[in-house]
Amino acid sequence: MSVETGIHSASGQAKRIWRVAKFVWPFTRSRAVLSLGLLFAAGLTEGFSILLVIPILAGLMPGATEVDISISSMLPGISDIPDIQIGLLPLLSLLVIAVALQGALARLSNIAIVDTTLNAAHLMRTQLFETVGYARWQAIMMGRHADITHVMTMDVDRVHVVLSCLLFSVQAIVMLTLYIALALFVSPTMTAAAVIFGGLFVIFLHPLRTFASRYGERLSKQRQAQYRTIGEFLNGLKVVKSLNAEDRYVEAFTGNSSQITGDLKRLARVKALPPYLFQIFSAVGAAAFIYGAVVFVKLPIEQIAVLLFLFMKIAPRFANLQSDYQEIIINVGGYDNVAAVIAGYRNDQDVPSATEDGKLGLRNEIAFDDVTFRYNADTAPVLDGVNFVVPARQITALIGASGSGKSTVADLMMGLLEPTEGSIRIDGADLTSTLGRAWRSGVAYVPQDAYLANDTVRANLLFARPDASEAQMWHALDQAQAGDLVRKLTAGLETEVGEDGLRLSGGERQRIALARALLTTPEVLILDEATSALDWQNQALIAHAIESLRGTMTVITIAHRPSMIGFADWVVAIVDGKVVETGPFSAFAANEDSQLSRLIAGENASTQ
Repeated sequence: MSVETGIHSASGQAKRIWRVAKFVWPFTRSRAVLSLGLLFAAGLTEGFSILLVIPILAGLMPGATEVDISISSMLPGISDIPDIQIGLLPLLSLLVIAVALQGALARLSNIAIVDTTLNAAHLMRTQLFETVGYARWQAIMMGRHADITHVMTMDVDRVHVVLSCLLFSVQAIVMLTLYIALALFVSPTMTAAAVIFGGLFVIFLHPLRTFASRYGERLSKQRQAQYRTIGEFLNGLKVVKSLNAEDRYVEAFTGNSSQITGDLKRLARVKALPPYLFQIFSAVGAAAFIYGAVVFVKLPIEQIAVLLFLFMKIAPRFANLQSDYQEIIINVGGYDNVAAVIAGYRNDQDVPSATEDGKLGLRNEIAFDDVTFRYNADTAPVLDGVNFVVPARQITALIGASGSGKSTVADLMMGLLEPTEGSIRIDGADLTSTLGRAWRSGVAYVPQDAYLANDTVRANLLFARPDASEAQMWHALDQAQAGDLVRKLTAGLETEVGEDGLRLSGGERQRIALARALLTTPEVLILDEATSALDWQNQALIAHAIESLRGTMTVITIAHRPSMIGFADWVVAIVDGKVVETGPFSAFAANEDSQLSRLIAGENASTQ
């Protein structure tokens, strides 16, 4: 049997449902116990109300104000209880009270179930977000962000549907058990026949459940593909428009949406079939039951009335149970995705250290000792046996052509990645995963494409340091040559920057991003091609800002353009993943055969 067939078989579905139950239990616990307790109490109350209805159906005579209750005639399984007589009005009053109590308990049970499932979905989603958030960068960068978004939204919602249906199924099973037990007392023979008839109906519907399960898996994959299309389109919207490539994405999205719509229609038809068939089976079953009870079993009319009443209570719950089970097998695949993401990232977390609450300072140097790095074991190394030092409180220029490994060095230096071989030492101490978070507390990073939230300038600054005062914010802005820029804005610090900061120019975004980094008063500032897309005026402003930081912090500026490294004290040159030069900037600048001199000469030639 193939894996695919096993998943959709009855035993495969049962195993998956059991795994879901075990998975969600930590998210429900006491709430689930409360829900099931209320459910059980409601079931007992409803059973009591049925026991009150039975004598009315079986023993009430026209014009009578009292009811003779013959327990032995209604419930042949009980023969040692004498007949009793009770007034009609007290009996009806007791019935009303029991029904009202049962309704109140059922309402509380349903509310508790909804609260339980919503709380479980909330805890599951937040745990999922936390697990991904604290995962190591290398693990996150290997996955698709659109897939993670899909799991956190659609798949968690699907698990919520499964949990809701599971709890309501338990409710239905409790009530079915109660009704069947009562029916067995009236007529074991007819009850057994009805149960067998219902079992045959369940078996008859198995192909439809398998079909629904397959469509549930298929829809999950199609929605995941849809999320990927949306994510790629929105992330690259500017480039898409520049290439007039909107039609390609519209075509891909339309095709995917059409497939989803078609499958949803087919699934709707399949889901509508069991209730229709159930109606037919119920009608056939009722007719067969009455005929068999009268002709073959020869039950008294009052017992037939009681059984019909019980079966009328059983039928809708049986139908609901079938419907809930169908929803479970359609949506249970969402659990597989959620559990896989949590399990995958939980085993690859950033490890907090004892120094988590403070910064890991830098007094002397950052040293790369024979560092080799590969993203995958079967790929060529991005860095190969790299050795160099970054002196503390100096400006170090990390130079090299695009693709030489400079950004990988930055990720390693921040502790986001770990060397495949070799070590990185901070003042002689190995930068391990246990020190990564504490180390990054003292490191600020400004990438080429600075991230700005769709919020105000103030909010973007406070993102880095929530407790910063307004004076500290203005000081950081002035340090980054962005103070005058923000003062000229109509709303100043309250100016909305737009999605990804699109209401600002590239240079303005980078200077605010630099101010945000400086607001943290870092030990180390890493600028990864932070000005490569800017004009010379904005480059000059940022260069001036960086140069003014000399002696106050360790600055690493990663660039392949000399205009952003001319103020450096130290230089590290990388070619094809290897360090070819490292030492004082002035010494290599004076050597016309050095990598640095060739880089400077190349830019000068290109600008002439």
